[in-house]
Amino acid sequence: MKSSGLNHNQSQAKEERFPVRRHMDFGLFIVVFLMICFGLVMLFSASMTEGFASENDPAHFVSKQLIFIAGGFFAAMIIANFIKIRFFDKIWMVILLYGATVFLLVAVFFPANPILRGVNLGGATRWVSLMGFRFQPTEVAKFSLVFCFAGYVSWVERKRDEGSFKRKTAFGQAFFNGFIDIALPGSAILIWLALIALEPHISCIVIMSIMIFFLFISAKIKPMSWLTGALIMILIIALVVAVFIAVRPLLPEKLQNYVDYEYVKTRLDIFSDIDSVDKDTSFQTRQSINAIGSGGIFGVGFGSSVQKWGYLPMQYNDYVFSIIAEELGLVGALSVLLLFSLYLILGVRIANRADSIYSMLIAFGYAVFIPVQAFLNIGVATNVVPPTGITLPFFSYGGTSSMIFVICVGFLLCVSRSGTTSRRRRI
Repeated sequence: MKSSGLNHNQSQAKEERFPVRRHMDFGLFIVVFLMICFGLVMLFSASMTEGFASENDPAHFVSKQLIFIAGGFFAAMIIANFIKIRFFDKIWMVILLYGATVFLLVAVFFPANPILRGVNLGGATRWVSLMGFRFQPTEVAKFSLVFCFAGYVSWVERKRDEGSFKRKTAFGQAFFNGFIDIALPGSAILIWLALIALEPHISCIVIMSIMIFFLFISAKIKPMSWLTGALIMILIIALVVAVFIAVRPLLPEKLQNYVDYEYVKTRLDIFSDIDSVDKDTSFQTRQSINAIGSGGIFGVGFGSSVQKWGYLPMQYNDYVFSIIAEELGLVGALSVLLLFSLYLILGVRIANRADSIYSMLIAFGYAVFIPVQAFLNIGVATNVVPPTGITLPFFSYGGTSSMIFVICVGFLLCVSRSGTTSRRRRI
């Protein structure tokens, strides 16, 4: 009897120590697959008029979207089924991806050349053209944020387990912990945010700021590190601001007024009091609301949208949700919300079962990232939040962003297969 009890305890300990899930989360896979299929169908409907008008091909945009999604899906399935999540838990990968992201964010300001140059569209320099292939580095930055933060926190934990990062005095230890846990990663992220602010791309900063908040909270940083780290960050930011104020008058006038944030005030005015701005400025928001309102409960019918015939700008990109609500009504709109909510619930469940801090942060980060962007996009379409230039994941047209969204799912599925245990953990 004692031997049987001992074997049972050993078996239980083994089950708790090693991952028990051997297959990716099928429920999450189905939810994402449904979103991709639903998104492609609605993208076709929303973009067919523009595709016919500009390219004489109603399926032009959805065909291009399908190529990027297929590429991302292939990469995601490789990651999810054939690579263990701990393979990515290497500090050199963090450093390499961080440096590459900085380079791409700087590249948007490169002058015209045949290989790599920044592209200005609509008064903002957010795109990079690499040998004719155009994409937004900010989409890469969103992916990199989770990957780099998770890898850094995991590296710090390993170093502490090895006995590193110790100081002689309690005071010195407290401030060193604050620097390592808060100030160093915070400063590294601020460099990205500063470069993004110069584009400018405020909506990306909003999304990344929300992600940063959740990532730092879920990393279980000690209260003393929060206190000392915050003090160090305040000093760093104050120093940078002081240097900027001192140097700014010495710069050419063109550089002093390099970024105009007047559009931010305009968008806030549209949100707070739409009647206070002229009709041309608020046209897009008004048309979006009209499209959603005209859908009713069951919609006007698939393919029967009126707003997509030149009335609602960006109807297949930022405002694709408005077309969904118009054509499929409240039922279609709630279906979109349900799918993203299920994705969030299933993703957080995977994070709760993670067997390491790295797996947990990867899973939680990518579980939160996609729904946050989706709910902000839907908020813009319904005028619940100020207008921002962000896409609806899996539904809006955008090659780079669509590929990255699918790859993020691949990492989440990879954690579900190779980075979870039967035990739950609190986030």
